[in-house]
Amino acid sequence: MINRILRLATALVCVVLIGCSAAMVPDTSDPWKKLQNASYLIDDDRAIPAQRLAKEALADFEAANNAEGVAQAHMVLGNFYKSKTYRNHAGFYKKHNEYDPTLRTSIEHFAKAAETYRTLGDNWGVSTALFGMGNAEHVDGNQQRGCELYKEALDLYLSTANDPNRKVHWWNPKFESYDRMIQAFTQKYCQSK
Repeated sequence: MINRILRLATALVCVVLIGCSAAMVPDTSDPWKKLQNASYLIDDDRAIPAQRLAKEALADFEAANNAEGVAQAHMVLGNFYKSKTYRNHAGFYKKHNEYDPTLRTSIEHFAKAAETYRTLGDNWGVSTALFGMGNAEHVDGNQQRGCELYKEALDLYLSTANDPNRKVHWWNPKFESYDRMIQAFTQKYCQSK
């Protein structure tokens, strides 16, 4: 009898945890941690809590007048709206009238990130936002615009390559360097075959 009760209780706890879309993600008031958690949730195909945390972080950064945080939150949201995770949950977002079948929402967030990084004088940040926009344009079928944005991103990055004060940003670790990443995308998607 006790074994049955324990199994039932365990099953109930599992159902509750599975039902809670943000299960196993610690609650935090730190907007940087919220962005980190949102990125983790995007990778884990958990769209609803990922979007919620990224939007909360954006609101927190805006309230604190933290421009760097605002830019980074727009980067996470740009990546979210072009992710498979968002597309996998299209039914939920359609039901709530929040689904964008194009990548315009993604591109708008990357554009806001670029604009904010520009005000900070962070050219590598601008470059990462332009690269994100280029990816979104490419996936959305706008090859020429995507390639223009890749070129702009690479040119901007290279123009400040020797600046010892520039802020370093993330790039896909599959590539040796940030500029090699952009060059690889340009070679794959922009050069005539």
